[in-house]
Amino acid sequence: KLLEGSMEVLEVLSEAIAMIDNMIRNNPSNTIAGQFWNALKVQIHTLVPEDFMELYETERYPHLIRYIRAIAIRAQRAWLDFDKDQARHREIQALSERLQVIQDGLTIRATDKKKQAVQDVFWMIEEYKVSLYAQELKTAFPISRKRIEKAFAEINRMV
Repeated sequence: KLLEGSMEVLEVLSEAIAMIDNMIRNNPSNTIAGQFWNALKVQIHTLVPEDFMELYETERYPHLIRYIRAIAIRAQRAWLDFDKDQARHREIQALSERLQVIQDGLTIRATDKKKQAVQDVFWMIEEYKVSLYAQELKTAFPISRKRIEKAFAEINRMV
């Protein structure tokens, strides 16, 4: 099961990277698009690093596949309406930056409950990306900016 699931993640990852590379190759003079697509490749590799099998439980794999597919769909749709994509990106960026501040502020005294809540918000943001960029992939649970804000407030109340 572990090998089968990890192979599926790697296949989807490979397809997404190849598709993005193809878009970059087909538009060599568009440096802004190239930078955007390269940033998406970085996102994919950050989400699924080489040691992902050690980092994640196998239950996470179907979600990783959805997140990778959402990034690939975003790469294609942004080509059609870059302004719309960037408006959504600014919203995600603001949430991600808030999460990073919280992660950077975690100390060794932080409770396991707080650490788990921070990790949960990371995955909530990934689900939110699916809801914004690739609705047809469906989210694993109901998600909205309001729910993420509520989770941030909860984390801020924790020790």
